[in-house]
Amino acid sequence: MLVVAGAGTGKTRTLVHRVAALIERGVPPHAIVLLTFTRRAAAEMLDRASKLVGPRAMQVRGGTFHGFGNQMLRRHAQKLGYTNRFTLLDRADASSMVGLVRSELGYSGKAMRFPQKGTVLDLISKAANTGRPLGALAREEVPQYGDIGEALERVAEAYTARKLKSDVMDYDDLLTRFLELLEGHAEARNRIAEACEHVLVDEYQDTNHVQAQIACMLASYHGNLTVVGDEAQSIYGFRGARVRNILDFPSLFEDCRTVVLDQNYRSVQPILDFANAVLASASEGFEKHLHSDIVGDDKPVLWAVEDDEEQPARVLAELRRLHEGGVAYRDMAVLVRSGWHANLLEVGLTKERISFRKFGGIRFSDAAHVKDLLAMLRVVVNPKDDVAWFRCISWLEGVGEKTAQKLSESLAGGSFDRESVVRKKYGPLVRSLLDVIEAARGAETAVGAFDAVLLWYRGLFTQLYEDASKREKDLITLRVLAEAASSLDGMLAELTLDPVDESGDDEDEGEDDDWLTVSTIHSAKGLEWDVVFVLGLADGHFPSGYAVEDANAMDEERRLFYVAVTRARKRLYLLRPSFVRGAGARGYGQSCALLDELKGLRGLVERPRRAAVAPVRDPKLADAEARMARFLQYFGKKN
Repeated sequence: MLVVAGAGTGKTRTLVHRVAALIERGVPPHAIVLLTFTRRAAAEMLDRASKLVGPRAMQVRGGTFHGFGNQMLRRHAQKLGYTNRFTLLDRADASSMVGLVRSELGYSGKAMRFPQKGTVLDLISKAANTGRPLGALAREEVPQYGDIGEALERVAEAYTARKLKSDVMDYDDLLTRFLELLEGHAEARNRIAEACEHVLVDEYQDTNHVQAQIACMLASYHGNLTVVGDEAQSIYGFRGARVRNILDFPSLFEDCRTVVLDQNYRSVQPILDFANAVLASASEGFEKHLHSDIVGDDKPVLWAVEDDEEQPARVLAELRRLHEGGVAYRDMAVLVRSGWHANLLEVGLTKERISFRKFGGIRFSDAAHVKDLLAMLRVVVNPKDDVAWFRCISWLEGVGEKTAQKLSESLAGGSFDRESVVRKKYGPLVRSLLDVIEAARGAETAVGAFDAVLLWYRGLFTQLYEDASKREKDLITLRVLAEAASSLDGMLAELTLDPVDESGDDEDEGEDDDWLTVSTIHSAKGLEWDVVFVLGLADGHFPSGYAVEDANAMDEERRLFYVAVTRARKRLYLLRPSFVRGAGARGYGQSCALLDELKGLRGLVERPRRAAVAPVRDPKLADAEARMARFLQYFGKKN
């Protein structure tokens, strides 16, 4: 079954009641698999289902594709050459491993033009998630390096072999290795699929080609697959999401039943009329017309502004007006195509003392000091993890990159000789590190192991980071997580699969929770506010410059626009600057393909750009210019 759920039509409620109905019908809860894109979403759905059919619903196997893959791989890892205690690499550690194999293959150094390790990892990851050849991706994304497809393939192969040897997997492996298990091992596939009597997938429009294959194979035994999604909200193509998965679903399953939900429970009809007009320009999609019974007739407002400096001024003025009229800041949001489009607004909000939160930034698990401790804990669990060893050894005074690489390889390979470092300058530090790792391995609990490594790490903490006092809260957070963990390897897997979004740099929030949301549209998907502002509707900003000449990319920009406007419940403001800067923008006379195709649309209030005001000549300006002339002459510079 395909459930096409338009924006605000109750997608979550549909899945909740589907789960409850299956349980009431007699399907064992543990035979139901609910796959989502966040664990929070799965937990929320199962909690709501339990209120309908009781605690049995909590036995449903729910979680992310990656999380479910992790569970299954732990049971069948030996079939792929791994142990069931394999550890997971986060992005930075995966990048480090790519850097190591790249160097070993001779694709590094000043004499060799080759992408940086992070770029190489990105290409390998994108190839894994899209199924596209590495060479084709490289020609498209890093053409300045010429034809490096074969070299990239060798790096990818060596990277895969290194992971297997070290008994580690990266985030993508939880999908690709799981798919490899399902495709190449019929006995394991049938055993796994037999236990999945009903498979339900949320946000199917966001699946990549690997996830879609996994979903189909999980349903191969019983043939029961229900997917819910909206092709008009497929906006993660840059991550590998494939809109064709949902568009082609009815033809893939000849007995597929398609149900379209188009009654919206979020927005007033004028906003939905505009959203429907946006969808009308799409090249393909399922037939749906959003409608609502919510009372309200405020039409979307299109503001023409001079440039991307006038934009924030207009928004700030309207924010103040609405707030003084009784609208809380927490009920309003400003959405942008790219995070940097909000830079000037952020400055203005700070000056106006309007509290706001911008979604994005460094995650808790990505902070350097957190990764330091996690690296120590990883080698406690898995002594073959050479990337983690490399990070630990690299801190030590007197140890350079080459020495750290040599030591980490010998430690991971089991060939390290403690006596060989006695006379080295760094010898005592290395032995001290090994002693604490050994002590942590002997701890009976996760928090016991954590306390052992933390006590040692504190001796380096203040030397490594000048702002150690600000980072202290993150160490406390890690200890709380260790206290709650049933095992150390379980804690490490949890942090990699579902990172904690917390930063030790923020001050305490206090009691005032009335803050404005500033967000990219991608980060705002699934959220809603009474009032929404959409900035930068100009070719080069929104839609992005690369999309204007590409029909497929333009379709995704149109879907992104649809997502933005359907976040608004009561009021929608669209800002169209006549002049924008950067990112392929074309200067004055700016057009916006997304709006130009909607010409003649009724139900849109257009407010023209403010009349130009003749600048007032500053009486001090002549004196200032004379001084500058003297300064320039004195310093020998041209005016």
